[in-house]
Amino acid sequence: MSTPEIIYLIPGEDIEGYPEMVWCESSAPSDHCDPEEAVKYVRADTLPVVTDNGKVNVGLIAENERLQVRVSELEAEEEGAKEAFGVIVDKMKDLRSRNLQIEKTIHRQVIEISRLYRSGARPLRNDADKVGGDND
Repeated sequence: MSTPEIIYLIPGEDIEGYPEMVWCESSAPSDHCDPEEAVKYVRADTLPVVTDNGKVNVGLIAENERLQVRVSELEAEEEGAKEAFGVIVDKMKDLRSRNLQIEKTIHRQVIEISRLYRSGARPLRNDADKVGGDND
């Protein structure tokens, strides 16, 4: 079954006999219908692109083709952006992992220094402290 190119909205009745608007493929499907009351609808993809004076609008067709090309370009850019976003997310995960490793190392060092202080060990001094530092 295919979609008709033209359909009409006409006054009719529902199953219980109440008035309502109904769709049909004829402007007057019976003798009781007035074709003047029908509203004609034409499927958009069957209409030619025409101007008010009835000529085909070549500019509109060209604009449509240009827009279709632009849509394709934007879809390609969107795909590239998704790939770039994935790379950025991977880099962020790597940085977070490295940051966590550094935090764990610092935590272990703080624990070790605390243990050394509690045991009475003297902290190591840098070379500047050994020779008198900047205060000499």
